[in-house]
Amino acid sequence: MYRPAPIGLLLILWFIGEYIAFIYIISLIGLSGALLIGIASFLIGINTLRHLGLAAFSRMRQNAHPSEKGLDSTIHAVGALLLIIPGFLSDVIGLTLLAPSLRGLVATAFKKPLSKTRANRNPDIIDLDESDWRHIDEGPD
Repeated sequence: MYRPAPIGLLLILWFIGEYIAFIYIISLIGLSGALLIGIASFLIGINTLRHLGLAAFSRMRQNAHPSEKGLDSTIHAVGALLLIIPGFLSDVIGLTLLAPSLRGLVATAFKKPLSKTRANRNPDIIDLDESDWRHIDEGPD
């Protein structure tokens, strides 16, 4: 028996949720209002991405370290991309990721698992895969 992959199931559920949200918004404010909200969220997303790109370009010109605000900028860009994608569920998630305080919460949630894995490692040890090195016999001295 064929079982769909979990990501496929999540996408199907996401599309069903977007459809239900669209029907609900249309019943509240009408089709023209829903389309206007969709166009407005698209324009907000495009404008936000443009400003993020200009800010990154100016940091590069000033020789600032690019990873100073790397995770925050990435979360901000994901929020802007979710605003560009049509759908009200993606718009809600995108707007929440644009809020600085919620971006901070998301960033700390991502930093905790990463810091645990890095804290246990010895900084004097370099981990290599078997394909990254080979043993060389030194021969007689």
